[in-house]
Amino acid sequence: MIKNNVFLVYCGRKPVATFQTRKKGACLHFEKLGTLPSESNHGVGSFCMESIEDMARNLKCGKVTMEVYEPSRHAIAFY
Repeated sequence: MIKNNVFLVYCGRKPVATFQTRKKGACLHFEKLGTLPSESNHGVGSFCMESIEDMARNLKCGKVTMEVYEPSRHAIAFY
């Protein structure tokens, strides 16, 4: 049974990122956001975050939560 919505983000025909979301009450939870290293600093992560925030608004969620691997300092700094 799939619990999350899984998204694959493309730039043209090239897949460049992925993430998963799940609505939990009035909260949109996301996890496993990852981009290709070659796409780092090209706005792909920001595009994903904007898309997640838009989803939360459309789903009438007042809060967005996430999971982050603690040693992943670059991800923590980004969020």
